[in-house]
Amino acid sequence: MPELMKFAKAFHQESSYSHLKFSYAKTHESYSNVISVNKLNAIVLVAIDGNKPIGMVAAVADSPVFSEDKIATELCWFIHKPYRKSKKAFVLFKAYEEWAKRIGCQFIQSGFLLGSSQANLEEYYLRQGYKPVEMSYMKRI
Repeated sequence: MPELMKFAKAFHQESSYSHLKFSYAKTHESYSNVISVNKLNAIVLVAIDGNKPIGMVAAVADSPVFSEDKIATELCWFIHKPYRKSKKAFVLFKAYEEWAKRIGCQFIQSGFLLGSSQANLEEYYLRQGYKPVEMSYMKRI
């Protein structure tokens, strides 16, 4: 869990959500729920280089309110900068896809936060056969 917390903190700092207050307690609770409560339809995968954790994917699978089709949804995908275009990053994401297939998902969903690596990730997703399906917006209230 300590490495997952480090990934979450780094992800938060680099993300368009960095203006939100980071909560270790909430992050720990969220990871715990994914890991222990929803075991059949959730996963956390960690990429390792030697014995050094370099990235992670956390995901859940469920069907939308209007369909029985099962969709895997990536909750968090983070790779340390030096590894972002590496084979290890690619293998980590492919492991997420394989998990989704193994548990019977008909679709897999992933996204990216707006920012510096947006163009690279958009190009990657399109090359891998993904198609844009949604755009979200945020407003302070």
